[in-house]
Amino acid sequence: MNFIYLDDIELPEDLAWTDEHLPWAVGQTVKPSLTGAQIIQEAALQAGRPITLQSTVNGNTYVAVVTRTTLLALRAKAAIAGGDNMVLSVPQFEGDPLTYTVRWNHANNAAIEASPFKFIVPPSPDDLYAITLRFIEV
Repeated sequence: MNFIYLDDIELPEDLAWTDEHLPWAVGQTVKPSLTGAQIIQEAALQAGRPITLQSTVNGNTYVAVVTRTTLLALRAKAAIAGGDNMVLSVPQFEGDPLTYTVRWNHANNAAIEASPFKFIVPPSPDDLYAITLRFIEV
C-alpha cells in the first residue's frame, strides 16, 4: 500500500486532491481605467499552486480518514506561524512518488478542517476523522 507523506506524517493514499487540475499558472488582474476601458494584466506564476487533500464520502462511509493522533500531529505543524517548508509526497500510478515543497494555506480558509467519523466523549487517540488539508506550493 502506498501512502501520502507530509514530511514524516503518514496519510492515507486515497485522499482526494480536489484542485489538482485547477488552472493556476497564470495570474491576472482586471481593473477599469479612468476612461472606463479595462486594464488586463497577466503574468506567469512561479509558485502558489493550491493543493487541497480531502477525505471523501462513499455512501455512508468516509474514505481516507485519519486517527486523532495523526490529526493532532497535523494541527501541531499547522499551528507554527512562519513554519518551515514541508515536503508533500504523493504516490502515482507507476514510478516514484511526486514531491512538492509546500506550506500551509491559511489565506482563505482554515488550513485544516476535521470532523469526527463518530462523535465519542471522551475522544480516543484511535478515533477517526474526515479531514481537509490546504497547502500552497512554494
